[in-house]
Amino acid sequence: ENLTKVPKETVMINTIVRRKVVLLGPHDRYNFGDILFSKVTAKLLKTRANYSPRDILQGGIVSVNMTEYGGWPNVLSMKKVQEMSRNDTRQGPYDIVYTGGEILGCDHNCAVHMMPNEQMKQLALKEKIHNCAYLFPKEELLPISVEGGKKMQNVAIINTLGGLKVKGSCKKAVDTADFAVYRDHDPLCPDSAVMTKELFQEDIREAA
Repeated sequence: ENLTKVPKETVMINTIVRRKVVLLGPHDRYNFGDILFSKVTAKLLKTRANYSPRDILQGGIVSVNMTEYGGWPNVLSMKKVQEMSRNDTRQGPYDIVYTGGEILGCDHNCAVHMMPNEQMKQLALKEKIHNCAYLFPKEELLPISVEGGKKMQNVAIINTLGGLKVKGSCKKAVDTADFAVYRDHDPLCPDSAVMTKELFQEDIREAA
């Protein structure tokens, strides 16, 4: 048979690079439930969707180490996340998962008020880039300009949110989300915290 040989140097391997994802929620302050929501979401991404831990970021209104309260060591302000996403030519723009909790009616002033001390409140005001604290529109993570005019896209997922009716500056993120479930509206979509026992059996057993 006459087979055409392809020169070795012309063979290209197609490698799909996964975008990073930011888990956005009020895990930048101490509240057991809010920290738990992001822990559950991160665990599901790693065990069910094969995400690497380095491809999962935690976002809030301030950059803070929450390990003292059992939280993440590296929560990043969305100002920092936006900068990273816009400049990451390999794994950007980043996707967003809104991790849950009573955040539908929480604007930036509401979130600042919940910060534990004056220093954190001032930092939150300095880092502000959007009027809604924890519902940051996905398009705000896109590069400001793209060569050739090709429109880039990312994905936003709402994970069992609760709270008051969404309005004002928080509405855009909800309206442009690609998938949404609400724990107070749909009995078939319970709070993601119900997965705690299944996902963290070893941790619970050690702490008992």
